Amino acid sequence: RLAGSVLAKLAARDPEAGPVLLELAAQGNLAEVRRDAVANLARVVMEPGVLDGATPAVVLAAKAAREALRPRIVTFLKQLVSDTAADLSLRMAAADAASQLADPALLDGVVTLVVDVLDREEPIRVEAQAALERLTLATARASGAHDNEIARTLARLARAGGSAAAIPIADGTAEAGSGRLTLQVLRAALRFDRAKGASDPDPRRADLLEAHRILRSALTAV
Repeated sequence: RLAGSVLAKLAARDPEAGPVLLELAAQGNLAEVRRDAVANLARVVMEPGVLDGATPAVVLAAKAAREALRPRIVTFLKQLVSDTAADLSLRMAAADAASQLADPALLDGVVTLVVDVLDREEPIRVEAQAALERLTLATARASGAHDNEIARTLARLARAGGSAAAIPIADGTAEAGSGRLTLQVLRAALRFDRAKGASDPDPRRADLLEAHRILRSALTAV
C-alpha cells in the first residue's frame, strides 16, 4: 500500500514512475493496492509537474514521456472498466480515472459499467453514472468532434433501461456543448423513445411535448 501511495505522488512529477504505477495497477498482488494505483493513473498526465530544479531539457523529456504513456493508460482503463469479470471496486476506480482524463475513447467502456450496475444499490449506481456524466460533459466542452459518440453512448444507456440517467446527462451535455444540433437532437430522441414505452399517459405526453419543444428550438437556432 505504501509503495502505491509513493508511486502515485511521484508519477505526477517523475516520468519514470508512471510506467511503474501502470504496471502496479495492472498486476499488483493486493486488490487495495491495485485500486489505489488505478485511481491515481490520471495524475500521471493531468498533473504535469517535474522534479525540483529540473532543467528545460528534463521538463521537455518529462512531457514527452507523459504523452507517450497516455495512450497506454487509456487502453488499460478502457479494458478494465469494460471487464465484467473484474473486481467492481477496480472498475469503479477506472471509471473515475477515465472521467478525469476526458478521453472520448473511454465513453464506451464507462457506459458498459453504468449499464452493468443499473440494478445495484444507490451509491454504486450513482457514482458510476456521475463518472459517465463527467466524461460526457468534458468531451462535449472540448469540441463537437465526438458528439455522435456521445449520442451513441447515451442511447445505449437508455436502451438498457437507463433513461432516467441518460436524459439528464444528455441535457447537461447539450448545455456544455453550447447547444450543438446533434446533442439537442439526442435530447429529443431520448424523450421520444421513453414516451413510446410509457404506460402512463401523463409522463408520455410530457416527454413528447418537451421533445417537440427541444426540436423546434434547435431548428430555429440553426
